[in-house]
This record gives sequence, structure tokens and C-alpha cells, in this order.
Amino acid sequence: MNAPEMTVPSIPTRSPFLSAPLLLMAVLVGFVASAPADAYEQEASAIDTSPDMAKLPAPTGRYSVGTVLYDWADESREEQWSTVPGKRRELMVQVWYPADSTQGRQAEPYVPDFERLKKSLDQDWPGMPSFKTHAVLGARLSSAENRYPILVFSHGMNSARFFYTALLEELASHGYIVVAIDHTYWGPGVAFPGGSTVPYEDGMDAVDNLTSDEIDQMMWAGVSVMVGDEVFVEKRFAQLDRDSAPSNLFRNRLDLARVGVVGHSMGGQAATRSCLEYTAFKACACLDGLNPFFYLRPKPSKKPFLLLINATWGTTIISPSLAQRYLAAWSAPKVFIIRGTKHNSFDDTPLLDPRERAKTPGDPLRAHSVIAALVLNFFDHAFGYGAEKRPTSNVLQDVVAVDLRKIAGEKAAPGPHTPGD
Repeated sequence: MNAPEMTVPSIPTRSPFLSAPLLLMAVLVGFVASAPADAYEQEASAIDTSPDMAKLPAPTGRYSVGTVLYDWADESREEQWSTVPGKRRELMVQVWYPADSTQGRQAEPYVPDFERLKKSLDQDWPGMPSFKTHAVLGARLSSAENRYPILVFSHGMNSARFFYTALLEELASHGYIVVAIDHTYWGPGVAFPGGSTVPYEDGMDAVDNLTSDEIDQMMWAGVSVMVGDEVFVEKRFAQLDRDSAPSNLFRNRLDLARVGVVGHSMGGQAATRSCLEYTAFKACACLDGLNPFFYLRPKPSKKPFLLLINATWGTTIISPSLAQRYLAAWSAPKVFIIRGTKHNSFDDTPLLDPRERAKTPGDPLRAHSVIAALVLNFFDHAFGYGAEKRPTSNVLQDVVAVDLRKIAGEKAAPGPHTPGD
């Protein structure tokens, strides 16, 4: 397809672990009509940028949080980015889940195997300190429910599973089993339990000096691999539900009829495709991952779909042609702009890194609360789940509903469009 002339928005200084905004702009050529609007940005509040203020917000749900890690290899797929011939696709997967009381037990570090990854992490966050989380390794899965719904999570390009810990702990504290994938070669580094490490130098960020055509090809290939990772991990979790090993926390405890998929940026693009293409995924929440990679469909999917967009981009990131593609893919997409946010407001860096906190247009803690509330209410509604009723009235002032039909030039959708729908 020949892309029309367009104005490419200026790209802000690169945030730690996230060069995805630049690459996303490249793949959106032909779909974006103008530079991002600042209509929804808020004036930056006075934010304490001292290092001792950097900490994760405590989860607000009624459950304690447990965590466990898996090292899984997909024997059906060859690793296309490895220099080792015949190497299988290997993934580190971390699970956050609702647990019985963890009082008195030591919480896990933010980055497991921090010392092995420190050199790679220093490439983007020099001198990154080691943080503590609120999750306890191997804690007992809560007995409050017989089975729990599952959310498969994918990080953004050049990010990692643990850089979304605040959101993932929050989801787990409200009764979701969250399965987060480290997409090997698409992050700052991966350390496997057996001793092998995929360092920064082997990842996509280190070879990011590409032409626009090469970026298009790399992104398409990368999204496709992430989709494969999500499908593989969902299947492995279905096997865990049947696994009788004494060490298995999840035997007969997984609600495989309620599996959702979530992702940020490039991971959001992958989540969008996975939900469209695979019946195992029943609902999708895409966090700032606009996706032009839609296949033609005979009719739009009726699965619940949520798209959250940062305020720096605003609605002008969605051209009429892109809006039409979304409407051809989803019968009732819910789209919201989050005030006071930028692209990495969906991860932990504004909460933890003083440099990023100083550059955020609004309060990072407030943005985290609003994003988490929207995602929780979306999946609660999609799955008919949630013992706790979480009103959304307290976040309405921070969101702007987007009507894709209006952008596409079609008749506006009937009725109000609110986060609680």
C-alpha cells in the first residue's frame, strides 16, 4: 500500500526501556493525519523527584499477592533472533495471583536476578536501584474462590514484564491471575534459571538503527512472535490446570472460560491480534498500542475490547482510515484518553524513576490508579466477575471517551460511552 504524505509528530526524548513511540510512529504512516494534540494534557503538578520517593504503590484489593516464575521453551518454534541454529523459543514468565495472607513473609525484589541483569539495565537506566514489591514468592493461592480468571500480559518494545509490576499486582489483588511474559530479544535483557542470559546487546534495542521499511518489517515480525508467545503461554496454563505435581499452585484452580489478554504499546498490538484471531482469549485491553495490522474480517468481532490512549497523542493519532479499521475489527470498541499521561504512563517508570516522574504531564500515581480502575472494571464487566463493586465515578474526570464512528465519518454510536459500561 502506498502511504500518503503526512506530518510525523516530533518524538520526545526516549524514555527508559521504551523506544516504541518512535517505531509506532513509523508503522502508522498513512494512518495519522497530524501531530498529536495537547488538548487533553494537564498542567504538571509539583512532583517530588527525590530518589527516596521512588516506590511502588500498594495494591488496593482485598487479596494479598503471590508470585511465581516459569522458564518455558516452545519446542514447536525456532528462535528466529538467536545466532544459535535450531534454538527453540524460550520465555521467562512471571505470574502474579491472589494469595492468602502473606503477613510476615519477605516480598520479592522488583527484578529477580537483578545482579545478572544489572549491566543490561544500566544501558537505559544507569545506576538503577533494586526495589521491593508487595508479592511473596510461592505464596498459597487464595482459597476464597474455586477458580480465578486469567489475564495474559505483554510488555512494550524494549521493556520487560517487571516494569508493569504496579498494575499487575493491582490486578492480582482484585482476584485475577496475571501471567506476564518476557518476550525474549524485545526487552533490556532476560536471565534464565539455568544460568543463560540474553543481554541487552542481543536485543532489538541494540540494533534499532533501521530504515522505515526495515522498522515496518521488524514490527510486523515482532508482533507476530508476541502473538505466538501469548498463545503458547495460554496453552501451558491450560496444562497447569491439569498438572498433578505437588508443587503446582494452580491445579483445578484456573477459570479457562475467562481468559483475557492485555498489553502495552507493541504488546498491546499483539494482544489485539491474539484476541481477534484466537478463541481462547475472550476479551482484550490494549494500553496505548494502536494497531494498523488488522486482517480483513467478514464481520466485526463481538468480543469486548478496550483501548486506552495517552493524552499527549490524543485523538489526532487516530485518522478516519484507522478508525474504520477498528470498527471493521470490533463491533463495540471502548476507547478512552487518559488525562495527564504520556506513552510510558502505563508502566512503572514514572513511579520509580525520578527523571521520568519529572517529565510526566500529570501525577503518575493518579494515572496509575485511573488506568488500573479502567482495566479492572473492563474485565469485571466482560467476565461478569468481581465480588467487589468498583464504581468508576471517581475516574470520570480523568478520562475522555472517544467515538470511533464519529472520527470515521459514520453516524455516532447511540447512548453514552462511559468507563463503567
